[in-house]
Amino acid sequence: MPSSANPFLKRAVLVAGAAAALLAALAAAAAGGPIVDSGSERLYPLFNLWAHDYAAAHGGERVATAWTTGGAAVAQAIDGEAAIAASDAYLSDAQMAENPGMLNIPVAMSSLMVNYNVPSANDTHLQLSGPVIAAIYAGRIRYWNDKRIVAMNRGLSLPHRLIVPLRRSDASADTQLFTSYLSASTPWWAKRTGSGSVVRWPAVPGAIDAAGSDGLVTALEDNTYSIAYIGIHHEGQIEGAQLGEAALLNLGGNYVQPGVRNVQAAAAAGPKARSGARVNLVLARGAQSYPMVSYEYCIVRAKQPDAGRASELKALLAWAVSPQGGNAAQYLDRVGLLPLPAEVRQLALKQIDSIR
Repeated sequence: MPSSANPFLKRAVLVAGAAAALLAALAAAAAGGPIVDSGSERLYPLFNLWAHDYAAAHGGERVATAWTTGGAAVAQAIDGEAAIAASDAYLSDAQMAENPGMLNIPVAMSSLMVNYNVPSANDTHLQLSGPVIAAIYAGRIRYWNDKRIVAMNRGLSLPHRLIVPLRRSDASADTQLFTSYLSASTPWWAKRTGSGSVVRWPAVPGAIDAAGSDGLVTALEDNTYSIAYIGIHHEGQIEGAQLGEAALLNLGGNYVQPGVRNVQAAAAAGPKARSGARVNLVLARGAQSYPMVSYEYCIVRAKQPDAGRASELKALLAWAVSPQGGNAAQYLDRVGLLPLPAEVRQLALKQIDSIR
């Protein structure tokens, strides 16, 4: 249908996903020029919520949505196949060195949980630290009643059961954040395994790999005495399945959970901007700061094909980070994300304004 026949089709902003959806999106782009926004598992549901209201407020600038992995999304944006890559992480120093024309625009704030399935402890919050979790994932701690775990959880009877580490098998920003936390808190992990969206996990007998956050949640439910790292947007599922959520030791010496107050405390303790708006909140200082916090990003080429496309992108992204627009609680609360702090919003707007 030509765009003139329906104002809602005059332009589309697409969060592109699985192979078939992405191919359809690229075909549409070639035929009529939609903006392709290739997505992240955290931002995808948020874009779905944004879509209708943004179109209604902006004269039919339609936002169509589909989903793919963050790594594929970023590659598409770098290659120019996507105008926006919705990503759970900013580009690394190496990626920025290879692609200096890319912008990293934060649009929301998220966090990562450490969850477990220990029937006798699922109704409490086990206290764990980065070094202890690293030791579990390296096979140095094998049993739930290991003295190092017991020492952090006085008065709690833990079973002599083998721990089953659950890990993402696919490229994942959750793995990036989790291993960044382990690296920041545990020097030997940083040296031997390091951080990344994909890592060479230490060989641990009984460890299980699962694809996607949903796969980890399912594996956690199905495997008693397992442990996993799962995005906060799955907190409702974790609670519904009556699984455990750990309280993590922060730099202030306190065990904290990923609640709103503690995630915001981490943001207030920073930001530590590396360049542009790439902000690192892992293991932020502060008495209340939760140690696994990150921003959600839209990765965009600073130089657009034409002034019209640049104008459309700037309008969408400025609305997305506005407290009166996409950063309003009516959107973020429903997907377990938090709004940008004022200083980070200013960093984002500076990046948006540089699009040409």
